[in-house]
Amino acid sequence: MQNIRLVQKYFLLIVIAFVFYSCRNDRVEKNDRYTFEIAGTKREYLLHIPKKLNDKAPLVFVLHGYGDSAEGIRNFSKMDSIADQNGFAVCYPEAVVGDDSLRSWNVGYSNYEIDDVGYLSALVTFLQKEYRLSAKNTFCTGMSNGGDMTIQMACLQPSLFKAVAPDVGCLMYWLADSMKIDEIAPIMMINGTEDDITLWKGEKDYPAIGPNGYMGTRQMVDTFVKLNACEKVRIDTLADINKSDSSFVVREKHIDCKNGKQVHLYALIGGGHDWPGAWGNMDFSASEVIWHFFEQYIE
Repeated sequence: MQNIRLVQKYFLLIVIAFVFYSCRNDRVEKNDRYTFEIAGTKREYLLHIPKKLNDKAPLVFVLHGYGDSAEGIRNFSKMDSIADQNGFAVCYPEAVVGDDSLRSWNVGYSNYEIDDVGYLSALVTFLQKEYRLSAKNTFCTGMSNGGDMTIQMACLQPSLFKAVAPDVGCLMYWLADSMKIDEIAPIMMINGTEDDITLWKGEKDYPAIGPNGYMGTRQMVDTFVKLNACEKVRIDTLADINKSDSSFVVREKHIDCKNGKQVHLYALIGGGHDWPGAWGNMDFSASEVIWHFFEQYIE
């Protein structure tokens, strides 16, 4: 059974985001919705291809949160605009509607029968071939449940994405226990210390998953730092540009890691379940920082 508290909080977040963004004049509305059939099931996704895109251009996957949609995260992330400026394609896959009538990715607490790992893996390969995009320079980000799915993809399909950047995502204990890898792709995480959905301290007795739940942010970061054998860390505090958002940002960069990889954490001190720059913390743009993290790994 889905956790009632989880559903209520995600639903409230979605309602707030929908009302806010539907009133904006710059809301993105496009008809570039496609279907992709896998194992006899038709899945949907949105795709943005900038004009005059070069062959072998990078590809970025952006995964929506619980109860949200591909269009929803496209509108608030504004990743299309960043793609136009920097020359990469963006795919916004859509999750399946579950028994609770909300869309969600199967990361261990909903849509248990859906093979989202298989779907995303196949879609990546298809888009790379269909649009002559780079097989090397493909990246993934996502928010909340989409952030959880981003982490899951990085752990279960470590060679699929060159780097990943989950926003308010978490690492499930079941996933950590099942990983058969000795390193993970470069990863950048954004998490809020006062997030009441993805708790900073984690939840071992998370009813939707069972007694093993998910790790706290610090344990998650330490797990990835250990996997990548990072030897140094640099910590700084970003300028508190917006004094009214009740939060500030401490940036933690773990460097000198295996194979040139890095592990970054943007800790929103006092922040919640935010996509910085869209709502919550307004000291930086999550979308811009995510792309800048990805682009340093382009070959």
